[in-house]
Amino acid sequence: FTSPVSLCLRCVGLKTIPDCIRRLSGLSKLVITMCRKLRALPQLPDSLISINAHGCESLESIDSSSFQNPDICLNFYGCFYLNQKARKIIETSACKYALLPGRKVPAHFTHRATSDSLTINLTPTPLPSSIRFKACILLPRHSRLGTVSCSVSGKQNDLTVEYGSNQLHHMPYINEPEVHLYIFEDSFSLNQDYPETEETTFRKLSFGVEVPADFTHQATSGSLTINITPRSLPSSVRFKACILL
Repeated sequence: FTSPVSLCLRCVGLKTIPDCIRRLSGLSKLVITMCRKLRALPQLPDSLISINAHGCESLESIDSSSFQNPDICLNFYGCFYLNQKARKIIETSACKYALLPGRKVPAHFTHRATSDSLTINLTPTPLPSSIRFKACILLPRHSRLGTVSCSVSGKQNDLTVEYGSNQLHHMPYINEPEVHLYIFEDSFSLNQDYPETEETTFRKLSFGVEVPADFTHQATSGSLTINITPRSLPSSVRFKACILL
């Protein structure tokens, strides 16, 4: 018997998942979307890197030992009946990202902002070789928020050093009447190639929601005007736009 790499159990009438699933040691992806009658998740194999439980609206409980892989992606979109224990497991597990219903950012995320960016001012410390963090974003109803990026700045005398994560976190479109939480972890190494930064002090951590870079014409006001090279008026015009809500 060979363990499957991917397992799809998409079934409206599915009520339970056999406990033997934990013995599928090679399983990396589990899809149980729209299993509307499923109420509990048993212990799952440590090999999982993706769980998609989108639309499991009756799901209440999750085995506490299920999420042991820090690279796992957890999608509990539309799982409105998760109990407090299950929510805490999802919110505190080490993972690449987690999506779940929620009206409030969990209390252990102490640095907060209501705008599209967050800057954390820190007590100046020597610049570390790397940084790792965990963040949570409250996603409004019926909205698409684009991408989230992170940067770090350090300062020594008149020298300001900026470092940014290479990873962009793409926010999902929320098409439910309830708000959701998007929790993610990220880490990156800080550039140590420049001798002049050896005495740099670490002062600030910044997050921001951004319009994707391929939208080259941008504005921060309520309108956007694009000046183009004069030409004959075409019979029609086609364009693609992105709005940061």
